[in-house]
Amino acid sequence: MKSKSILLFLFLFSFLIIISCKKKYNPEEEEVKRLKTADSLVTLAYKKFESKDSEAAYRLCVEVISKCPGFSRATTLMGKIKLEDEDYSSAISLFTAAIDNQGIMQPHEMSEVYLKRAFAKESIKDYRGALADYNLLINSFDSGIAYYHRGVLKYNYLEDTNGACSDWSTAGERGNKRAYDLLSKFCNN
Repeated sequence: MKSKSILLFLFLFSFLIIISCKKKYNPEEEEVKRLKTADSLVTLAYKKFESKDSEAAYRLCVEVISKCPGFSRATTLMGKIKLEDEDYSSAISLFTAAIDNQGIMQPHEMSEVYLKRAFAKESIKDYRGALADYNLLINSFDSGIAYYHRGVLKYNYLEDTNGACSDWSTAGERGNKRAYDLLSKFCNN
């Protein structure tokens, strides 16, 4: 009888230890782990992209999107790959998705997305759409590079020399030295 009591005690003691050690499910903790994994995969994808392995980078981004729909850093990289492949419509769609799902993107990352989307729109001759993106970029980030490119767009495609010159002047004031070359070449006649 005494041995049965000891066995029962050991069994119950062991059971209580197992239950107390068992980790409870925490959905917030799982979400953090999922996002860290996605971020790690996107970081690897960027390394692949930088080493000119766009196919591997794209596959990694697709994997991330399948696990974390709308993960903006992955969508942005996919857009860059499509832009590089001259698939401008897909690039625009992907950049738009990245903008719509900004999530944890830093301001400099967002400004790059708008800039890349504007380039893609220019490439398909959607000059008004590109102008709208440059305007958003300027209004949101006061970007010298956006003033520079908006000036190029105005000069080359919108026949707005005065607007182009004004943009290049502002771009130069904001540190874009190339803008001064265009100012002296096209505006100071």
